[in-house]
Amino acid sequence: MQSFLSRRIALLVLVALLSFLVSLVLPQFASALGDEVSVPQLTTFSSPIRSQGNLTPRAWLPVILKNFTAPPATTVSRYVNINSLDWQTFRNLGCNRATAAPPGKNLVTILDFGYPADIGGGQYGVYLLSDIYTFRPMTQITNAVQGFMSGFYSCLPSGSGTHLTVAAGVNNSSSGVTRGHGAAWAQMVNYLNSWIKGPPGPDWSDTLTAWGAIDAEPAYNPASVTRAWADGYASTYSWTLQSVYLNFGACDSCPYFGCPSCTPSQYSWSLDDIWYVSWGIPPAYSLPEIYTFSGSTADQWYRMSLYGYTTYNSPIIFKGSLTQWNACQEVDGCIFQTDRTDNSPEQGYSQLYYYTNVDTRTAQPLGWSSDMSWQK
Repeated sequence: MQSFLSRRIALLVLVALLSFLVSLVLPQFASALGDEVSVPQLTTFSSPIRSQGNLTPRAWLPVILKNFTAPPATTVSRYVNINSLDWQTFRNLGCNRATAAPPGKNLVTILDFGYPADIGGGQYGVYLLSDIYTFRPMTQITNAVQGFMSGFYSCLPSGSGTHLTVAAGVNNSSSGVTRGHGAAWAQMVNYLNSWIKGPPGPDWSDTLTAWGAIDAEPAYNPASVTRAWADGYASTYSWTLQSVYLNFGACDSCPYFGCPSCTPSQYSWSLDDIWYVSWGIPPAYSLPEIYTFSGSTADQWYRMSLYGYTTYNSPIIFKGSLTQWNACQEVDGCIFQTDRTDNSPEQGYSQLYYYTNVDTRTAQPLGWSSDMSWQK
């Protein structure tokens, strides 16, 4: 009997392990396998082993999804830790993105300029992630983004057919997160989109679009402050120019499979606040951080989308997924934490796709995949 149980236990472990490994690699070959793909789901099961305390037997087993969309080409997004916001430096960055861009794709890249700055008297700008003491006005940020776009357009092979959305972003972690700053940021994006279309220059709008962006996280600032920034952005953005913004933030302390009753209580945030700045206000779209290896962040954002459905009949429709695999390799690996945050772009995309598409109320395609970097 003991031998039979041992063999059965070994078989269960082997099946679970193989299923997990297969589920990780299958998404990469979805286009070759048709419209079905297996993705991992943490599942409980009956075990022949006598229960020890409150331990529950669990295994990662595959779930078959119909009409799976293979992860798209991943772009590199950048934490701007370059102290010189000069045209040529950013033109070189844009050129590098163009030479790596696959043909015929719709892509996105985020330029995260750091901390919003509102120094009074209608003067707005940023403090860079690499230089938190020097005020950088909106004119310098505009110049840097124009340089990046110029480099991308100039270096993109003729006839490529690729389109890039450049999302100029900040975080919500400073006293400069104000309604006035949000309004000024939207005006900058309006200007960039007008500049892209010309005149006096050529019309680059088939190749480039400018969006705003904010890394909105409940752990950074009160909900009322971040909502004010979003309201300011909404007050001046141009829908005609498509000068919308991306929330590329986190859903800190939101419910997930390990804590279904969790609430984002930091700084008086609520689920409604997160939904509002991510989707509820007209210019808001989302490219959420899907960092954790366990899938907890993907589950958090699925539940936020479901909140929108059940509360407003308006689930969050995500533009895609954001990971930080490159940034983790460049810094510390991100493996020292309880839940690793070094998802690969393929893992992040597949996790968000799984969690949103196993529920018909939130089922949706995902268009973009981007990965943060400090150096590329």
